[in-house]
Amino acid sequence: MTRCGARLVTVKPATRMVRWRIAAKVPGCTLYEAMLHGYRVRGVEWSDECLWSLVETGALECIGDCSVLESCRGYLLGSSSLVAICENSIAKLYLVEPSNTEAELLALLSPMRLAPGIIARLVYRGETIGIIEERLSGKPLAAKARRELRSYTEGAERVEVLPLAARILARVHKRLRPLGEKCRIELGKRIAWYLQRLPQNLAEELAPLLSRAMEAEKTGYSLATCQPVHQDPHLYQFLATSTDTLLIDFSGEPFRAPISGPYEPPLRDVAVLLRSASYVAAMAINDVAPGDRNKQGLVDRVMEWLGYSVHEALETYLAQNVLGDPGAELSLLPVLVLERLVYEAWYEHLYETGLLQVVLAALHEPRLLPELGTFLRR
Repeated sequence: MTRCGARLVTVKPATRMVRWRIAAKVPGCTLYEAMLHGYRVRGVEWSDECLWSLVETGALECIGDCSVLESCRGYLLGSSSLVAICENSIAKLYLVEPSNTEAELLALLSPMRLAPGIIARLVYRGETIGIIEERLSGKPLAAKARRELRSYTEGAERVEVLPLAARILARVHKRLRPLGEKCRIELGKRIAWYLQRLPQNLAEELAPLLSRAMEAEKTGYSLATCQPVHQDPHLYQFLATSTDTLLIDFSGEPFRAPISGPYEPPLRDVAVLLRSASYVAAMAINDVAPGDRNKQGLVDRVMEWLGYSVHEALETYLAQNVLGDPGAELSLLPVLVLERLVYEAWYEHLYETGLLQVVLAALHEPRLLPELGTFLRR
């Protein structure tokens, strides 16, 4: 977005944002604020030393080792943050409120090597609006999942990636469980919020999911035990280093519906993880050449990998004893999967990723939703 000839960075859709005001201005960097969908959103005009300028001039307070900001270059716009790639660290300035819990969660998880460590915090008017975390080298589990699937279609029987992610996710949830509380689940309202903002033809295609979610909510999903969770733990959010596999980027879902609080049932994260495996499977099917004589055999093998992976991941997660009442809480999983599916359609449409068809494929191929069992087909 351009404002008075300056480069103004923010989350999409920028065209809906009005009445920007300057929150802080220092040489080489201006911090703007605006309202969007009930959120206070920050935009940034920056030079290559933006964050360091903000700290050096006192517009932002930096608590911790702030010297690493002197070597920051390569600023990137994330879905809800401005990210600076530094020599041995990553500096992140949050652009969306309400207050992001990433710094708090990293502080709890880092000592257990479940998440990257925090080097410093960036504070604006007493509020943490950014962090500087250790920079790690590695590959996302999504890449390992693709390799595993390719090997599976060639005859291998090992399924390890999704269960590994489920085990890490369970350890994260157990660490954060003491912060939990009872909260009201309003997944139907969230689904409706997304559908109201989608093009009519797309909303109509997804509308049956809303009726099924609302039907399921009537059976007793109004209250659940909620806690801090990652919110968006797909396979690209797990970083496999030479020694560990860590969960990264606790910024949450970009532009999730502003309904209910920041806490979620732990199974919401599980639904996201399982859905990300469906992405891997659907994209692998799309890559099969139309004229391949063995196409149906390859598709069946992909679906077999997906179903086996989801089963093993759920078994692995449950074995960690995260849920207080697994029998009752697991009945919520199908509704959480449906809500995530509609969110994915909203996200892929809003950001024009080109992956919308990957999401919609699950509406027509039940095997892409093995975690639902017969839920969609009853």
